[in-house]
Amino acid sequence: TDRADGTAADNNNNNKPFSKRRHKNQPIVSRGPRMSGGTHVQEWQKAPSIYLREWCQKHKRPKPFFRDAAVHNDDLAQFSKQYGIPIDKAAGKAFRRRVIIPDKNKDRTKDLTFVTKQVYKTTIFAEHMSSLLALHALCPDLPLARVLPAQYADAWATFGTDTPAVTPLSKYKSTQERQAAMTHYDAQKAKRTLQREQWEYERFGDLNRVLMSESLRVHIQSVLREQYMEISMEAQSAMNAHHDEEHKTGMEMILSSLSPYLDESSTLSKMKEIEHQLQ
Repeated sequence: TDRADGTAADNNNNNKPFSKRRHKNQPIVSRGPRMSGGTHVQEWQKAPSIYLREWCQKHKRPKPFFRDAAVHNDDLAQFSKQYGIPIDKAAGKAFRRRVIIPDKNKDRTKDLTFVTKQVYKTTIFAEHMSSLLALHALCPDLPLARVLPAQYADAWATFGTDTPAVTPLSKYKSTQERQAAMTHYDAQKAKRTLQREQWEYERFGDLNRVLMSESLRVHIQSVLREQYMEISMEAQSAMNAHHDEEHKTGMEMILSSLSPYLDESSTLSKMKEIEHQLQ
């Protein structure tokens, strides 16, 4: 316990190297900017992952943690185009990280998960961008653009525009939200099916309904099918006969126009020749 005269505190201070001891009336000197994930961070700024951790503390949530997320061939193509790295060398250099905020009651279906659609060159930068995405989903009204490092502040300013710098890979934040959406989709599908059945009933409800055995239904279907085939064949024959009649009329008109130039012996051969040409 520190004494009133500060003896214990002085002893602790004396145990430190001379360059790190706090002297009386010593001014506080700024340590200057530092590097975090390839970005310069001023002393009064914090990275997005730190703000996310503070948000969890404020709302009594467990500490967030990060996990690797899969990177696919399409992601490598986008990564190669963005950073100018050949696509055959992009594998192993593109990173995507998933930030998970556990549920306070340890219900894993309620864990909040955020992962970016974009991929990045370092794991730390990928974690900060996932944290930025989570912050926008949890507290979009906070003026974080004033206290974030420049690169993250610029990305934060693009939220709400047509071309945000970072987008979520999934529109669902938790397993429970996904399940609720699927339940809603199934309910809407059942509703549409019911509306379709109601429409069919209203349209065809005035038709007479007949109850019959399976064997009788099969027999009636076969009879109707045979009658349908007969009617179809008759209709086709009538169309062919009509076509033949038109063809014959056309032949007669052609022969009549050529009759002054043909003798009777060659009429039949000319008719066959013209008929062959018409076909």
